Amino acid sequence: MEIKINKEKINFQLEDEKTLGDIINVIRNWIHSSGFVIISLALDDKEIKIEKRTDWQKTLIKGINCIDIKVNHVSELRVSNLETVIRYLEMFSDSILSGDKKMFKELLTGFPFMLESLSGNYIINSDTYSFSEIIRELSTDEIKNLTEEKKENIIKLTDNIKNKVKDALREIRYPEDAIHEITGKLRTSASEISEVSILLQSGKDRQAMEYVVRFSDLTQRFFRIITALGDYGKIEFGNLMIEGKTSMDFYHELRDILSQLLDAFTAQDSVLIGDLLEYEIAPRIEILTKLSGRFH
Repeated sequence: MEIKINKEKINFQLEDEKTLGDIINVIRNWIHSSGFVIISLALDDKEIKIEKRTDWQKTLIKGINCIDIKVNHVSELRVSNLETVIRYLEMFSDSILSGDKKMFKELLTGFPFMLESLSGNYIINSDTYSFSEIIRELSTDEIKNLTEEKKENIIKLTDNIKNKVKDALREIRYPEDAIHEITGKLRTSASEISEVSILLQSGKDRQAMEYVVRFSDLTQRFFRIITALGDYGKIEFGNLMIEGKTSMDFYHELRDILSQLLDAFTAQDSVLIGDLLEYEIAPRIEILTKLSGRFH
């Protein structure tokens, strides 16, 4: 029996493997350490649906002549995923400008997958929330009756998200350059966050909010970059611990704190804002700044 990866025959010695599931588990573990994932599978030139594992995992390998496995690097999958998001946003803009009801209706079905892609690549912000609101509130029949001002606002919103996606693509492709850049920006953000309480006391709420939103954006970018460094094997992302927590646990904890901070802004709770900034946000900015310096 031959086993091929991306059409190249590999030297694979059977041990106790008796089923297709056994072999795929071994291959998956072998390529995972190099940042590769299996994206398709064929038996004797007949493709099978890899996502339906229960249909094939117990298939006996006796009688199979060739197992053809296609793999891709996880970073390439991220890039492909985000390029698809850009095309989606461009088509969405086109449907708004042209009033194409059929295109808009088709795009609605793909929205959950697009949003999942943004979330998986740390691109969730006020623009994506606003975009979600538009999707929920705008019916297909309303497309042709949008005012020029409404169209312009929607196009501007999609362009803002598209630019964020393009930034993410650059960071995924060139994470080592990106980590240098973001370290300085985190230091600047630390200085800005320390001024937020004073800005609020001075009635400069808008500037204070801009500083908080900028820090939120930087944290997402930071975790996207170190994820990309892990994909390329530059760091052991899966084993990265931050203050005794996994990197993902640290990120989700920080995201929850930032959500509380934004809620406190909405409620104009200056006491809670001050406490969150001093005791929760500021220490974590220092941790992220020091951590980013380690990857230079």
